[in-house]
Amino acid sequence: MRSPAQQLQQRGSGSNGVVSGRRGATLRGDGYDLIEMEALSPKAARPVNGEVNESLSSSSSKSDNAKQSMTVAEWLRLEERGLGLMSKKTLLGPVVVELLIEIRSSPTARWSRESLELGNRWEVGDFVDAQDTALKWYEGIIREVTADKVKVHYFGWASKWDATLPRYKNVGTSKLSPPAPLWTKTSRWRERIKVGDSVEVRESNSLAHRPKWYRATVLATGKETDSPTELTGGAELEMNEENEKGTKNPLLLLNRKRQILVRVPQEKNNCPPLAKSPMNPDDSMAVRPPYIRWVNLYGEEVCEANTHISPKEQTNTPATVTYALESERQPVEVMKSF
Repeated sequence: MRSPAQQLQQRGSGSNGVVSGRRGATLRGDGYDLIEMEALSPKAARPVNGEVNESLSSSSSKSDNAKQSMTVAEWLRLEERGLGLMSKKTLLGPVVVELLIEIRSSPTARWSRESLELGNRWEVGDFVDAQDTALKWYEGIIREVTADKVKVHYFGWASKWDATLPRYKNVGTSKLSPPAPLWTKTSRWRERIKVGDSVEVRESNSLAHRPKWYRATVLATGKETDSPTELTGGAELEMNEENEKGTKNPLLLLNRKRQILVRVPQEKNNCPPLAKSPMNPDDSMAVRPPYIRWVNLYGEEVCEANTHISPKEQTNTPATVTYALESERQPVEVMKSF
């Protein structure tokens, strides 16, 4: 998909800039990512979910092509990215993108900056967006890098679900996409977290390699600059990250240590009752692990709502089960209210 003579590379700047490989996610590189020149041609359609629609016929008329051509800003979807987490009313300013134009002498010549293309920059420990076999995107971290493949660990999932993805686009037979820069395919849901939101939290008694998930409600949110609260009553987590002392610790996305206080209704019976104090009769905010406990927002003990637990409508109608013990007996219907 690359133009034989030119390629553009873009780099975002400022908090509203286009997310690139050097925004704290990859370990090396100068922040520039490749823009496919063909995507800017009149034949190309507006990209959907980061992919260019190549279904347009090359026999289109010149007038039709002119209508379909895009500017670099349109291709980068700057309007959408500029809004980011803010509404149009609170937009702080325009998005600034620096473009680097590189020219080579022939279609077979090597690009002078080829080593800085995203696929050539991946290293063990890079945080990425990674696609699974169901073609869903999750936050992940690169565990292994080979000549043409990378092994990734999906955030919030046991290591048994780690997968091998292609390192480059359009190379090999895999139907999966290569890793993408962090948060270009996934949501920055943690940055929008607020009191009252629903999340998923690991059951305190579940095993690290076989986690069980419960719904929870956010009661309080800490700040990135707050001193971390000692975590008690939480779930067992895999020790994946090794620090400078050689000690392994639970994984933290981008090593961020912001914490949230959550209430897990299904854990209420797993902690002793709290005696109410005459001075504080309302114990709804009292820490009672594992029922009410602090968790690392960027750790693997918490996930976005509906990641593991599919949304289902609550109903008060009784469930019915029909079964027969013997073929000659009449079926028996059992009704039980859940």
